[in-house]
Amino acid sequence: FSPDGQTVYDITFNKITSLYAYDLISGKEKWHYQTSPKQGSYNPLTVNPVTGDIYFGTQTAGHFYCVKPDGTLKWEYTGAGSMQSTSPAVSADGNIVFILDKVGKCCAINAADGSEKWTASLAGAGASMLINGNVLIAAIQNTAPSVYFLDVATGQEVAPQLSISN
Repeated sequence: FSPDGQTVYDITFNKITSLYAYDLISGKEKWHYQTSPKQGSYNPLTVNPVTGDIYFGTQTAGHFYCVKPDGTLKWEYTGAGSMQSTSPAVSADGNIVFILDKVGKCCAINAADGSEKWTASLAGAGASMLINGNVLIAAIQNTAPSVYFLDVATGQEVAPQLSISN
């Protein structure tokens, strides 16, 4: 949903990624954005609670998008691998977007312009992310699933990694 609660967003999960915006009251399509080149999507979208920008990635490496609330492209980040992974996360102030790709590359991206703030290598595909204050909690899926605790400003580990046994 948009921060004002007037728009709901949907992304297609198929061979051609399209992002749709619908009016919440009427259900009518407001706009849709299609990636170019046409690419498949796998991860869910995330909306910036401050700016209303919409973030999503595709299965094609190097294609992570920020679309403005009017349906136009704001920026594209090309530093990550396939986003066949977890949803992006956004800092409470709306200034940083966090992504975790299929091979465990965690990236902090400036929400205003798409520039990279930092990266960290984790040991597997992203399963989920959560921000708690100044800590990014990133769960990865691998043969030995783990949870990482990273400083949101630097990407450095701030607590020991947790290994999860089945």
